[in-house]
Amino acid sequence: MKDITDLKDEIAEKLSAKYCGVSYKKCTKDKCPCLVAAEIKSIMQSVIPDPYWKFSIKNFNGFDNLGEKIVKSDVIKNAKEVMIKYLWDGLSIGDVEDTPDFELDKKSSIDKRLSSGTNFIIYGNIAFQDRKENKTKKGRTLIASLIMKEAIKRRLNVGGNIQTYDWISFSKLKSFLFSSSKDESVEFINCASADWLVIDDITINVNALSNEASYVSSRLDSFLDTRLDDKKPNILVFRFDVEKEMQRIEDSLGVSVFKIVSDPNTFKIKLD
Repeated sequence: MKDITDLKDEIAEKLSAKYCGVSYKKCTKDKCPCLVAAEIKSIMQSVIPDPYWKFSIKNFNGFDNLGEKIVKSDVIKNAKEVMIKYLWDGLSIGDVEDTPDFELDKKSSIDKRLSSGTNFIIYGNIAFQDRKENKTKKGRTLIASLIMKEAIKRRLNVGGNIQTYDWISFSKLKSFLFSSSKDESVEFINCASADWLVIDDITINVNALSNEASYVSSRLDSFLDTRLDDKKPNILVFRFDVEKEMQRIEDSLGVSVFKIVSDPNTFKIKLD
């Protein structure tokens, strides 16, 4: 996790000036609310890609940033139901969208998912390309960000402030797995040990030679096996339909990824 000291201080000053009229450094409360809020917000901004850290489940509606419908309503409904079961088991879509955050947090299932190391995968074929950015906008990264946001919010609760979080693209993770740089190894260790981890934009190189695929899969196994043994939740975002590529997943991404994808306890959302 990145150093948030400066960002937290900046946000805390803005919050205290807005709501208290004085610097948070002069706060006499036992646990300054502005500083706590600033810590949570700064972690979200440093971990979750911009602008996804700003969004809520209400923003997951099947429309892209140009207002075009890119995911069918029934797919969105099913995805929300799976996500809500993971985050707030027992609540309906209406419950979640109509309940204030501070009340919703009391019904969170996140601690349960962390203690059991329950994984989550989001996948689907790439079909729509954003006309401005030439980027797929189907909601996969948004779903991952909503899960990570709820995990970070648990810092408000007893024991939550010792949890760590990381978010890494698959391409960057591979570079870490193959790198011998000491600077990169520190960042890699932090990523590997994070209590909550998102691996985004996972792809399969169909043109990779067998020895290259074997090397990638073995390194990924080494990385993920430890996390699975330690029961640390992994949120995996695939840029393809995993249901159609199970054999390639095992061959190219390793046994550990295959285990996560095929595990009946893994929560799964397919966006098409």
